[in-house]
Amino acid sequence: MKKIFYEESVELTVLFNEVDAMNVVWHGNYFRYFEAARSRLCAKHNIDIKDFIEAGIYAPVARSECKYKMPLFYNDSIIVKAVCYFQTDPKLVINYKIFNKKSSMCTTTGRTEQLYLDTDFNLLLEQPRLVKSFFEKMQNDTGLVE
Repeated sequence: MKKIFYEESVELTVLFNEVDAMNVVWHGNYFRYFEAARSRLCAKHNIDIKDFIEAGIYAPVARSECKYKMPLFYNDSIIVKAVCYFQTDPKLVINYKIFNKKSSMCTTTGRTEQLYLDTDFNLLLEQPRLVKSFFEKMQNDTGLVE
């Protein structure tokens, strides 16, 4: 059986305030790029943090990683891709790739893992119903890829 996943991309331009003295993107900004793609993916499937809060669910990032393969520079046009695999585990895993639009080279890869907590900050050991319903909605959307 093939894994089912959902993907979305966002195109950005590296701004002057995102680079360091060497004109290279400062390492912490890559997570901002990941967040832009993750937000686009969630928006495409009508997933909003407000829904989680109203359902009494927190979803903090428990792990994040970023692998820098090639530098990005001021004014580079980039494409950031977020990919979320359907899963039944009680966590949300999103993988990321950043491409330099001009060269089409993959410059960066990354990953975030979010766990689910209740409002007392207890770890939820099963995927919340809200998350299950989001995955069900996503399966019916056009973003479904097998």
